Amino acid sequence: MIKYMLEPVHFKQAKQWVNENHLLLSVSTFSLKIGKGFSSKQINFLLNRKSDVKISLLMNRLFHEKDFKEIELFFSSIDLSKIVYVFYTDLGLYQLAKQYAIQDKLVYDAYTYLTNSYDVNAYAKLNHTVVVSNQISLEELQFIVSNTQKKVMIHAFGKSIIFYSRRKLLTNYFQYRKIYKKANKRNFYLQEEFRSDKYHLYEDANGSYIYEKGFYYLMGELENLQDVSYAIIHSADLDSKTYDKVVQAYLERNEESLLKLPLLISKGIMEKPSVLLKERGDEHV
Repeated sequence: MIKYMLEPVHFKQAKQWVNENHLLLSVSTFSLKIGKGFSSKQINFLLNRKSDVKISLLMNRLFHEKDFKEIELFFSSIDLSKIVYVFYTDLGLYQLAKQYAIQDKLVYDAYTYLTNSYDVNAYAKLNHTVVVSNQISLEELQFIVSNTQKKVMIHAFGKSIIFYSRRKLLTNYFQYRKIYKKANKRNFYLQEEFRSDKYHLYEDANGSYIYEKGFYYLMGELENLQDVSYAIIHSADLDSKTYDKVVQAYLERNEESLLKLPLLISKGIMEKPSVLLKERGDEHV
């Protein structure tokens, strides 16, 4: 039976789930995620709830040189021996992890980059687990899962970041347009003049983010992906009540209940053959 990894929206939700579920906690200032993330104090509290809690950390930002001093302080403030995985994107974190002897806990998660078994097996040689891209077809995903040296993780549900910048683009825009009224920089959307699609744009202390327009999901397909180590149910751009309903739908394997939620949900390109695959008779080359 496939295992899920949950990404609680806030501390209260994490406390409710930590005893029975594997949690992926976004770390304050070190992750690309809407919201405050979790502090070292909150993480330590959850780690000490009982001896066998399963907690992993999301630290998937791109880091500057000055950031590593803060990461060292963070690593020193928590019991790393109790952490199951650390999700990362910046290879600088891999170098630092070796100093703390946690390199075997690293999970490389670059959203769109890992699209073939050669990529996955290259990281397997470093003893790293990886999260396979959600921007490939189901056929390609199944092939990767069946042809890798180490079990992979997949994105079962979520909304992908399609753009990130360390620059504060909304602040710069407001200054350029001479808009000085204080605004909530998490409630803005980008829309092309002649298209109806809207893309969530927000800004925080770490920079500016743009999310794709809708949520992707895999549910029934998970039955044929039993070799996956974890299926991650992401919470980005969701409030806690809606995310709770998403998680419940997955735990009950109730696809109908998931699709009834007031969200734009689809399988994305998972149902479409990759443009990189060309048909020749019955074979792909």
